[in-house]
Amino acid sequence: MSIPVVDMRLSEVELVEQVGAACEQIGFFTITNHGVPDGVIQDAWMSARAFFDRPDSEKRALALGDRQRLIPNLPQYYPFQEEALAAGLGIKTPGDLKESIGFGPADGGRPWPAEPAALRPAMESYFQAMLGLGDQLRRVLVQALGQPGSLLDALFPANGGASYLRAINYPEQIGALPMQMRAGAHTDYGCLTILRSQDSAGGLQVKSRDGEWIDVQGLDDCFVINIADAMSVWSNDRFVSTVHRVVTPPDALAAGSRRQSIAFFYNPASSALIEPIVTDGAESRYQPVTYQELQDRKVAVTHGAM
Repeated sequence: MSIPVVDMRLSEVELVEQVGAACEQIGFFTITNHGVPDGVIQDAWMSARAFFDRPDSEKRALALGDRQRLIPNLPQYYPFQEEALAAGLGIKTPGDLKESIGFGPADGGRPWPAEPAALRPAMESYFQAMLGLGDQLRRVLVQALGQPGSLLDALFPANGGASYLRAINYPEQIGALPMQMRAGAHTDYGCLTILRSQDSAGGLQVKSRDGEWIDVQGLDDCFVINIADAMSVWSNDRFVSTVHRVVTPPDALAAGSRRQSIAFFYNPASSALIEPIVTDGAESRYQPVTYQELQDRKVAVTHGAM
């Protein structure tokens, strides 16, 4: 089995059909001809790489620490091995072999670093581009559920709500501990995730419905999209929020295996009520829950050291 590839230039009927099928079968798909300018992507990619190459002391100045002094919509830095994503599935592992920087309107952080100077404008431009793409994809998803695409518009504010942009660095690494990965097996929290990534030894894998781990190959000028927990609830489990992970390369392939990705977690407002969209007398599988409650449950276990 492979991850479906969807051309965003398809007719509306074809696009809804192909996206809906991918979400039901595996919860992941790759999009081409997405319309995001290459300059916006490259500026974000290169400025993130420049940030990760800065001294550790500069990066750690953006770590969370005292939460009382965080400022909304400013960046947060998560140090190497701080997070253990598999904890969200009840699996105890060593910390993940990655570091990251991210920001979002509903999250607080520290002032942007002076260097690299291009980081702030590049990341903010990328956030806006991803927000527009997320709006487009979410409406396609709702149409695939047989509803008007605008059904959930009121739950997704223009400022991005609880959406979050995160650049991730996976350094070359030799000698991982047992069960330690670059990113442990997990599902994402919100509506959908838009991922820009690269191929390397030790890459993204998706778990199919029959338990097979499938490698996700990066394509030039594309994004990998996956359904997250809130969208799965909205679909009443028709769409699957799929378990995925980033594996650690074997020691023999560690050289040259540095990997980077930029993930945009497209989410509703924190106060948005997540309840299944049911039709034709179908039984709802979930009780209504706010997005903030859903998110807090996972953050509490995946960032156990915070």
